[in-house]
Amino acid sequence: MKATRNTVVGLLSAFALVFGSGTARAQETGAPKMEQKVFLDNERVKVAENTFKPGAESPSIARPFRVVRAIKGGKFQRIYANGKKEDGQYRTGDVRTLDASPAYIFKNVGDGELVLYVVYIKK
Repeated sequence: MKATRNTVVGLLSAFALVFGSGTARAQETGAPKMEQKVFLDNERVKVAENTFKPGAESPSIARPFRVVRAIKGGKFQRIYANGKKEDGQYRTGDVRTLDASPAYIFKNVGDGELVLYVVYIKK
């Protein structure tokens, strides 16, 4: 029982370190958080569906090389730690490859739900 508790505490601590900064910002601004369904996560890839309701934000994290397919398109904004902002849009069905990038928050700035199917390539 004690080993299980320590494992859970360790996992929660690791989660807080990885996702803490973006989550804190979302809570500070009152912005809703994105929802993520992970379908596969191993040493080579992570496959997930990320859903952003209007105004929802991702945590501020660095991202590896990835392939993205828009299940439901919409307008978004990337917000970098230095304050730089980039606007963009996915149309439903778009498929893009994105190089590894420094940490940023991904925010749905459109009126509808934005759903992205993402395959993150790990080293």
